[in-house]
Amino acid sequence: MKYTPPLSDKKVTAAIVILFAFSLVCFVIPGTVGSFGVIPPAVFQLAGVISGVAGIFLAVRYRFTRFTYSVTLRERGADEDAIEAWEDETDVTRIPPSLLDFTVVKSQGKRPGTVECVLSLDDLKKVVRITGKNKLSETAKEEFGCSVLYDYTANIAPTMVTVLIFTENGKNIAVAIECDEQMTGALYSVATSDKYGKGS
Repeated sequence: MKYTPPLSDKKVTAAIVILFAFSLVCFVIPGTVGSFGVIPPAVFQLAGVISGVAGIFLAVRYRFTRFTYSVTLRERGADEDAIEAWEDETDVTRIPPSLLDFTVVKSQGKRPGTVECVLSLDDLKKVVRITGKNKLSETAKEEFGCSVLYDYTANIAPTMVTVLIFTENGKNIAVAIECDEQMTGALYSVATSDKYGKGS
């Protein structure tokens, strides 16, 4: 099971273009009009550097970075029943969560992807859907007691974020992703399955 969210919408591209254009203007103004004799050229240059860096950040993070989420079967320890259930891919609750891993791979441009995290679904305790990213870190900390939040969302302002709450070494960890309904449903089923004592 694998899902790669689509990249950010045109608003992010427009913001990047505006930031780079503003940065260029800030470097041109001091030389052409002498800063009007009032504002020191360094002020324009500083504003140009800040907007340029902001544009680069937005471009790298939200235009050139892709995340792929996947649920994979751990071959080590998997018996024939687990392998057969995995090949059917109809119901992941037929497979013990201790044999399933949730993985996030980050790729930029044409470079091969790098694994950002691998977490056992045996440690998945809760799956929550949150509208947007507003106060995402505060929600994870205050409502779910998470000491760490990993943000693997692909868009700057997604309409819906899926937050996975894992328990690792006695600490709650939140992982924010943008996945489709099928993957969300499968993860929710694993987190709430009574079969392995995970019912809530």
